[in-house]
Amino acid sequence: MESRPIVEISRTPVFDLRISPDGNALMFVARKTPDAFGNEEVGIYLVGTDGSGLRDLTERGVTHRLYHDNDVQASWSPDGRRIAVANDQAGILITMAADGSDSRILIRRAADGNFIPGHAESLQP
Repeated sequence: MESRPIVEISRTPVFDLRISPDGNALMFVARKTPDAFGNEEVGIYLVGTDGSGLRDLTERGVTHRLYHDNDVQASWSPDGRRIAVANDQAGILITMAADGSDSRILIRRAADGNFIPGHAESLQP
């Protein structure tokens, strides 16, 4: 079997590559362009396995909370409808719809280091 690139990604490196439960999409974590303060944000990206439809799922409100790509992990729900995102550096656990909408913080680390569960705080503007 021959392998070939399906999409060229300038945001490198790519971390935490996951195939969707139905096998039609790839989700991955990649760096974004640093902001004005030099912070390197990361995004959760989705692309079809045929290379079509590359999009940034975190453009809808989550991205400002995701830093340090090696501390961000993303995973599909078994039915492929939702994505869970953990960011150890920020101390949050987020869930969102597979299209990036309906993003919510489920758990947040408080200033004292303890976790505060059950917020379901919306991240939508």
